[in-house]
Amino acid sequence: MSEYKPISDYGVIGNLRAAALVAKNGSIDWACLPDLDSPSVFARLLDSRRGGHFRVWVPEATTQGQAYAAQTNVLLTRFGCSSGIGEVEDLMPIEGRHAILRIVRAIGGPVRFRAECLPRFDYGRQQHRTHEGQDIVHFESPSLCLDLTCPTPYRLVESGVESEFTLSAGESVIWILSARGVQEQRPQASALKAAFEDAPTRTLDYWRQWLAQCPYRGRWRREVERSLLVLKLLTHRPSGGIAAAVTTSLPEVIGGENNWDYRFCWVRDACWTVDAFMSLGYHEEARAFMGSLAHRFEDGGSRDPLDVAYSLSGTSLEETTLDHLEGYRGSRPVRVGNAAAFQRQLDVYGEYARAALRFDAAVDRISHEDWRWLQSMGAWLIDHLDDADAGLWESRGERKHFVHSKVQIWVALDSLLELASRRSLPLDVNRVRQARDQVADAIRRDAWSHTRTSYTATFGGSEVDAALLFLEQSGLFCAADDPFMETLATLEKELLIGRALMRRRRDERNAFCACSFWLAEVLARCGRRERARDVLERMLTYANHLGLYSEEIQVNGDLIGNFPQALTHLALIRAVLALEE
Repeated sequence: MSEYKPISDYGVIGNLRAAALVAKNGSIDWACLPDLDSPSVFARLLDSRRGGHFRVWVPEATTQGQAYAAQTNVLLTRFGCSSGIGEVEDLMPIEGRHAILRIVRAIGGPVRFRAECLPRFDYGRQQHRTHEGQDIVHFESPSLCLDLTCPTPYRLVESGVESEFTLSAGESVIWILSARGVQEQRPQASALKAAFEDAPTRTLDYWRQWLAQCPYRGRWRREVERSLLVLKLLTHRPSGGIAAAVTTSLPEVIGGENNWDYRFCWVRDACWTVDAFMSLGYHEEARAFMGSLAHRFEDGGSRDPLDVAYSLSGTSLEETTLDHLEGYRGSRPVRVGNAAAFQRQLDVYGEYARAALRFDAAVDRISHEDWRWLQSMGAWLIDHLDDADAGLWESRGERKHFVHSKVQIWVALDSLLELASRRSLPLDVNRVRQARDQVADAIRRDAWSHTRTSYTATFGGSEVDAALLFLEQSGLFCAADDPFMETLATLEKELLIGRALMRRRRDERNAFCACSFWLAEVLARCGRRERARDVLERMLTYANHLGLYSEEIQVNGDLIGNFPQALTHLALIRAVLALEE
């Protein structure tokens, strides 16, 4: 399986609607258009033969490397050869048509390049037709069309395009790959060139102006800024949602079956992301997401008041497998959709209620319409205090009474009480307070193991999990209390692999990146700042060459799982802010 690149070899570009992964060898191996959760047009990441790709490279290169243009999501890939340096600048313009621009230039020279664009629509399931125009090739499938401007001589191969060309020092050409609907007319190459003439400059300016709002100038500025740029890239401007990751089905274990689709908006993760945005003064993103959830409430139709996750573009989240794809390094099945979206995960309500509380204080007042929904949510929670659920880790087995979920029910009810008091909003205070206290009593009675001298992952259980770190942030417990400190010691003893933390001991092989940053955050808040700094600094060494993280870290330090993952990057920001307090 050597034809598959390590996950750490990739950079990401995006336009607040879609995204693409670009390898250090100049190949776009993953892209879904027109939206992040649309079917793929390039998916060599999941099948090296059937997936499709768009590569621009220097065949004689002896070195290759990548970096982002400073303070942007514009990616530069460089190839060193005996005659000079070839560079490919990749970007997706924020405004206008959905497109990928590949600016190819020679620094020194002459430099010989090759280009290869082989789209494969709908995860490689749809055939397409190829039509030639003047300096342009049109790829047309039943569901989507792509138009590729060809600035150099080319030939048609395998329903795609190949080109070999040489640039002298200082010369450059631009390949434009633009998406359109099947009913739209084929554009002329000249029209696309004119439409995107200023796009490189505008795109650089957009990212730099957005990042300039960040007030953080501390020791870990570079890492915080890169994480912010990743989180912004994962926002979906049309819907207001925030994707959990760019990819689907990158495995937790090579050859394993735990391969999930993360290209959707998880309410919990998005609430955490919004909290990170609000902490750094980014209110526009918070407004967009909170508004998107209000729309979900109005639509109704869910078994519970909220689904766990939502589509960005309106695609179905029904989970299916793509059995024609071999998966990353043979890791099957490849899944699209995610059945976890329809689980009962009661912690979601605590995260939303707390986000609403902070949004009301930091950004805009909660509307009376939103408050009515929050009241309804609280009433529903009170009726389901004793329910089991799938928990933070989205267990697909039997529902259990997860301690983290119970704590977040307490957080939800406590947040409603605080918001009602602050704003003099109508609420059955006695009923909500009584329910909140009932949950607290159950947690103190059933979550503590006298044998383990620790809180446990489930009521009456014996195992611990990293979700217990959130006890410190809940407001129900004091970080300095002996029970929490004993629990923290148990987590460090049983779940640490070096300086990285697993989610849980059972069936786990890898460290979970976000959990490790959560540990650093909690250690900082408990006053163990030197230890927290040590954990943080160790975690920073696991980022790839661009400062990006996937979901997990293997024992050998390699990144594994969906990439780049929002949860990891927002956890990094939270850990840094806790250390800087």
